Amino acid sequence: MKEILILGFGISGQAAARLAVFNGYSITILDERQPVVPSEYSLISNWTPEVPLKKYDLAVISPGISINSPMAEAVRESGTPVCGELEFAATGLPCKIVAITGTNGKTTTTELTTALIQSTGFRCESAGNIGTALSDVALELKRGERQLDVLVVETSSFQLESMEHYIPHFAALLNLASDHINRHGSMRGYADAKFRLFRELARSEKNSVINRNILSDWLEHYPAEIPATFSAETNADFYFSEGFLCFRGQKIFDWSECPLEGNHNVENVLAALALLRTVAGDDVLFSEQVHQTLRSFAPDKHRLECFAEKNGIKYVDDSKATNPHSVNAALRTVGGDHNVILILGGSDKAMDFTCIANDSDKIKHAIINGHAGARIEEDLKTALPYTRFETFDEAVTAACERAVPGDVVLLSPACASFDFFNGYKARGNRFQELVNSYLNRADNA
Repeated sequence: MKEILILGFGISGQAAARLAVFNGYSITILDERQPVVPSEYSLISNWTPEVPLKKYDLAVISPGISINSPMAEAVRESGTPVCGELEFAATGLPCKIVAITGTNGKTTTTELTTALIQSTGFRCESAGNIGTALSDVALELKRGERQLDVLVVETSSFQLESMEHYIPHFAALLNLASDHINRHGSMRGYADAKFRLFRELARSEKNSVINRNILSDWLEHYPAEIPATFSAETNADFYFSEGFLCFRGQKIFDWSECPLEGNHNVENVLAALALLRTVAGDDVLFSEQVHQTLRSFAPDKHRLECFAEKNGIKYVDDSKATNPHSVNAALRTVGGDHNVILILGGSDKAMDFTCIANDSDKIKHAIINGHAGARIEEDLKTALPYTRFETFDEAVTAACERAVPGDVVLLSPACASFDFFNGYKARGNRFQELVNSYLNRADNA
């Protein structure tokens, strides 16, 4: 029986182990903690670099563990080949794979692309970084528990940095901006991880989709091929003109009929339409079923979710905004003239926050908190008024107390949530809970 080593036993590691058992592997879990594992698995817990490792037939690394970590280096030194969970799960899948990556908009574009493909009659679902580990979907497909024609996979740079032979059938790169520099070492390292998605894909405009604004970056990596392009501002295959989403001179859809807002969402929708074309062809872009999907689509919670409005003050949950450029998009969507009370902060990914100052005309006051607070303060202290708090709860209460009619209280933190929370959803839920509690107290005062 072949032996497989699973690096890390979080959500992805657990899913990879289940798939490996189905494929007939003997399982060993390698973890720096002491996880509880099924009795049929072997476990190397509390691992440190001093602990030697034997050679296995394969090691699957979870996205939470860097490919350059001491653990991954020790595995490679043992002679064991290493692949990521995404690549391990994708091998032999009986359906087409559409992969989506980028700094911002991945989840919205993944959800919309899935809905558009479903509207044309394909059996289609989403997986990956959006929440469902690809290994779990692969296991159900191989067991015959579900049938799919197309699988749309949200793909992060953490998943891509370990990719060697993962070959989606179609792929999109939405944008590039500063993010996860603490993991990848530099903006170049981060961009290189994103472009790995296309390394073995047939990189023609029938298979690959990118934002026209990063075409020069694309050509540095793949100078011989030109993909399909989209942009809300410049000439591209898919573009925005006079209020319409367009494709090569033809109007597809009146943007005023779409419930989404903001220039960033124009580009998300254009990217989704470009991916739909790769799967289903040009004609489907103009079909009524596609137009109806665009009219009815609503993103998941915590993405510019205006969940309360009282006494002329709007409260917007954009907890999904985990990097500075996503904050710019939020400010341009919901902000007016210096009327946003902006809540910033979270765990520190060594990012550059100075770009937030580009929209200082929307910001009335910034409320800074969390582990990245010192870095944010240093980057923005001369650009806009701010107050810094130690805890998230203090920050939200202060934002609510400062707001007056006409203001927007916006949680758009520019950071991951893992200083105080276990994910952006938990952070968004706590924000909404604190705001609603504050509003109730004001009613009863």
